[in-house]
Amino acid sequence: EIADRADRFAFYQAQGYGVAFLSYRGYGGSTGAPSEPGLLTDAKAAYDHLRQQGIAPDRIVLVGESLGTGPAVITAAANPVAAVVLEAPYSAAVDIARRAYPWAPVGLLMKDQYRSRDHIAAINAPLLILHGQKDRVIPQGFGRRLFAAARDPKTFLSLGPVGHEALFSPATWAEEAAFIDVE
Repeated sequence: EIADRADRFAFYQAQGYGVAFLSYRGYGGSTGAPSEPGLLTDAKAAYDHLRQQGIAPDRIVLVGESLGTGPAVITAAANPVAAVVLEAPYSAAVDIARRAYPWAPVGLLMKDQYRSRDHIAAINAPLLILHGQKDRVIPQGFGRRLFAAARDPKTFLSLGPVGHEALFSPATWAEEAAFIDVE
C-alpha cells in the first residue's frame, strides 16, 4: 500500500530522484480486483504515463517489490528502461505455490502464475536483485533462480539473515540508490 511507503518515498526524494509509485488495482484503496492481466495493464499504464510526461527511458528505473516484481520484470522486458531493481522477487508465483502445495496440480489450477522467469532474459538493462536469506514469504532460492535466468549485467545482493521485512529497511533502499547512482 502506498500509504505504507511514505518513508521510502522520502528516502528516494532525498537522493534526488523523481518518484512515481503505483497502487495496483485492488490494493491500497485502488478500485478493481487484482489479477495478473490487470496488474500488467497498470504497470504499462504507469510506464506510458512517465513517457508521456517527457521522461526518457534512460531516466526510468523500475523498482519492484515482492508481488510487484512480476509486473516490473514484464514491463522492463517489453520497454526500454535505465535499470531494474527487484526486491524479494520470485521466479514464478506458481513455483512458490508448488513448494507450498507439492501434492496439488497448481500448474493447472492457478490462473495468475506470474512467470517472471519466462521474461527476465528479455530485459536489456542493468539488473539488481536484493533478497533476505531468511525470507519466508518468498524464499531467497526463488530470487536466485530468477537471477540465474537473467542476462548480464546483473547483480545479486543477499541482504543477510533478514526476512521479507527488509523491503521496508532504509539499508535496503541505500543499496538500491548506490546501484542506481552507478548506472
